[in-house]
Amino acid sequence: MVLHVEPLVSHRVVCHHACALAFSSPALTLESWRRGLTKTLERTAALLLRSTLECHSGVPRALQRSCLRLSLSWVVSSMRLLYLSALLILVACRHYQVDTVHRSLSSGPAIQWKTDIEWDEARTTVAGGKVWLLIDGHPFLISEDAVGNYSPIEQADYASHKVPPDALSASRAWWAGNGQTLYVIRQKDELLVYSREYSEVGPRDPPYSLIKLIRYDKKS
Repeated sequence: MVLHVEPLVSHRVVCHHACALAFSSPALTLESWRRGLTKTLERTAALLLRSTLECHSGVPRALQRSCLRLSLSWVVSSMRLLYLSALLILVACRHYQVDTVHRSLSSGPAIQWKTDIEWDEARTTVAGGKVWLLIDGHPFLISEDAVGNYSPIEQADYASHKVPPDALSASRAWWAGNGQTLYVIRQKDELLVYSREYSEVGPRDPPYSLIKLIRYDKKS
């Protein structure tokens, strides 16, 4: 009998699914998220049973059943822990800022990205910084943890950065092996800012998350 356990594989699958669901829509309900994650847990459990428990034909059937019960017990306890972890991830991922503007949103707002970078004394390392989104000249703070200087992304390059084709604007920064891509999209009288971060040693193609909602409460 060979037992081979790879909990990190299932953990990555579940956590990725949790964040992907959370990022998919700001209106996602906890119940719909729970149903989607439960299906992932069921698929993961079946995968673990197939890949972690390999009983050779010569092993007595009673021992095989004992091994199966042990494996099922481990899977159930692991799934409970993963479910709790994924729920905590959902809460963290779903956090975003909301700004309300007491004026109307123009039909074609002028959008610019601005970065205030704080360098170390040698000007070789980013010590901090802020990222601003300027909409018709009005600044909105997007992040207080700038990766580097942000440059606009041409619309022709949206697809390669997984930016929706109807995004109003997008920008990206890369510094010292870490990067971030931002884009803003319009939904009626609201502007939604999405972000994703990546690095040379982390996920290369993570999903986007909503980090800012700008709501205009007056009609044009």
